[in-house]
Amino acid sequence: MLAAFFCLGTVYAQVKITVNQQAELQQSINDLKKEIRDLENDIKETEKTDPAEAASLKKQLSALKNMLAMIDNIGKPSAQSSKTPVTKLPAVKATPSPIVPVIVKQTVVIPTEAQAKDKLLWYTGKKINDSTLVTVKGLLVQYNKNNKNSSLVKIQPPKKSDPFDRIALELTKLEQRKEELAEKFDKMKNGFMFYPDLKIALALYDDLNQRLSEVVKNTIDLPGMLMPVEESGNSSSRTGARGPFLDYFDTDAVQSQNEIYLKGMNETIEQQLALAKKLYNELPPISDFPAPPAHELGMCANCDPELIKKQKKQDSIWFVNYWGKEERILQIVLGVERQRALLGISESDFSSASQVLKRGVEKSRILFEKYGTDLTRSQVVMQVVLGVERQRQLLGFNDTDNFNGMLLVIKGMDVYEKYLYEQMEAKNHDFVLNLGSHLGFLRQKALLGASEERDMDFASLTKRITDYNRFELIMEVDFIMEERDGNNELTFKATGAMATKGKVYGKFVPVDCSYKMIPFNVDLSDTKLQDVYIPFSVKSGVKTLIDENGKLVNYNYSGPESFSLDFPEFKFDFCYNNKPDTAWLLTFMGDSDPGDISEGMKYDVYKNYKSDFLTFANLVFVSRDLQPNAEEFTDLGQDVFKTIGGFQQTNTGSSMVEKLKNQYEGKMKMDEHRKGIQNLVNDKKSMILFTANNRSTVVADQFTDTKRKLEEEGLDLTRGLIHLRLLHSPVQ
Repeated sequence: MLAAFFCLGTVYAQVKITVNQQAELQQSINDLKKEIRDLENDIKETEKTDPAEAASLKKQLSALKNMLAMIDNIGKPSAQSSKTPVTKLPAVKATPSPIVPVIVKQTVVIPTEAQAKDKLLWYTGKKINDSTLVTVKGLLVQYNKNNKNSSLVKIQPPKKSDPFDRIALELTKLEQRKEELAEKFDKMKNGFMFYPDLKIALALYDDLNQRLSEVVKNTIDLPGMLMPVEESGNSSSRTGARGPFLDYFDTDAVQSQNEIYLKGMNETIEQQLALAKKLYNELPPISDFPAPPAHELGMCANCDPELIKKQKKQDSIWFVNYWGKEERILQIVLGVERQRALLGISESDFSSASQVLKRGVEKSRILFEKYGTDLTRSQVVMQVVLGVERQRQLLGFNDTDNFNGMLLVIKGMDVYEKYLYEQMEAKNHDFVLNLGSHLGFLRQKALLGASEERDMDFASLTKRITDYNRFELIMEVDFIMEERDGNNELTFKATGAMATKGKVYGKFVPVDCSYKMIPFNVDLSDTKLQDVYIPFSVKSGVKTLIDENGKLVNYNYSGPESFSLDFPEFKFDFCYNNKPDTAWLLTFMGDSDPGDISEGMKYDVYKNYKSDFLTFANLVFVSRDLQPNAEEFTDLGQDVFKTIGGFQQTNTGSSMVEKLKNQYEGKMKMDEHRKGIQNLVNDKKSMILFTANNRSTVVADQFTDTKRKLEEEGLDLTRGLIHLRLLHSPVQ
């Protein structure tokens, strides 16, 4: 029963039954029904003599019945199963906009220069009401100075001429764009197997939304400022609120201050402005700033949470070093403007802030010239350059210097496609195969409005990556078995050499932060047996034994020309770590079971070398001396068939992303159960250790020799050579 269970379990765990397999499948069903009937009879007899054994048999019976139901269901074609179920998913919610609306009741009319005589903070224009002003350029500013808890200035540039308005609108469509991307994966062949890439892409979508939301937000949070030192006895003349560093006061307190206090406030304001000018004069040369941190663009950096966290921390530290001193000056000036507004002082001195912003423009130009086309630093550069432009816009500064940060950033993105081609030529598999990173770049272009019809889109990108993602698997097996007598004289010898037949291609699919390899053209929704097997040709083989005259006689191999090997289980990455890359190999399969090695096999009465060849070849891989635990085997078998059903009857989940996740995790779970059965049957699979080579045509070229003494067989495996090669062989 266990042998049949294993056979069915491994086949159906990997293969979806097709029409041309119905006859074979029906025979398996009939055999299984007979086995169930026999087991039911055994249980009736065993219950009388050994209840404990009967309970164990009942568990096996339950497993067989479950397996029968599952196989029977798989084998029945139906109109319902032949169509992908269509499930209407709930509407995707919009992401909150980073734009805080400026609400006014009346129609906004842009004033002329002659009409623009009012002041609100440092802005000049025409007031719509006490807290709202519109400038001659159509900048709508709102700040309620009479609200003692308000420190927020809301600024709304004219929508038609605001390059950031379109970005803000696209940011609100984050969840919609995620679902659209997932739908594209769903339409790909084996798209669910690339769910880890989708997961990386969605994380990059979130990161871009966070970065650009900070850039395009239309509010300025005005800081407080240090208060003047009071003369003794005056502390009761005002009210305030103390923070950990600053002493704040409210509007009512300001209105009740005496002349001495107002004089002190003016002195403090002058001191703060003097400090701002002093700090500006102490700034280092404009080009004296550190290089932005470089981000790794390969799979390892994009899927490791610790590396991502480290990168974000490095970005934050760099921002402080790059703009921290200038930002302090701006905060001082903005704090002064807030206090002047609270005091009802219309005078404004924004010269230090103006100098800082002009410096920011020049600094952005230098930053872009140095690093704007360096893709490892592009996101940081984008955030800084666009941030300076947006800050100037919101603060109401003119654009007479012809600075356009948006065009600079878009220009920098033009190099991406060229860089991708260069890395393809350089065989940089870690970068090229990181589909999630490329999709993040496409999202960045879409957010900035940089996409054009001639540019790379999802379809053209995935086509290029799919064509690139083809690798040839070449394997050779070479063995020598010997038996010697007490005098070390040769009494038996068997040799064999095998190699993969024809071209065997595979592709890499992501698993966590690593890759596995599957057959290149396999369709996991309609897989045939031959799709998951690798054909091997027998190149040579000679069996030597002593004849009845005591002489050594050679018999050339005359059996089948080829055998099959299950596709190896690979796990590897291109990361710089100490983890070895692995390939697990199972045994060869033929049309018949060669049986155990015996004297009758070694000294074959027919004087030929046929069926025993496969037995010797498989000894290169595993030990044959294993009796799997029946109960554990049964449990794993049930798990396999449960997950087959879950994998084929796709659970859509609450979204397309959830559907792909469920499909992917179901397939991974099914594979784990299948491996569990294989591990029970083959306790000593051959594991080949290698180091996957990036930037090379030869990803792996590894020799492994499993030579050892085979005690129970009474043989020495003097050579058990396995040669594995992985060669990059893209579709031309």
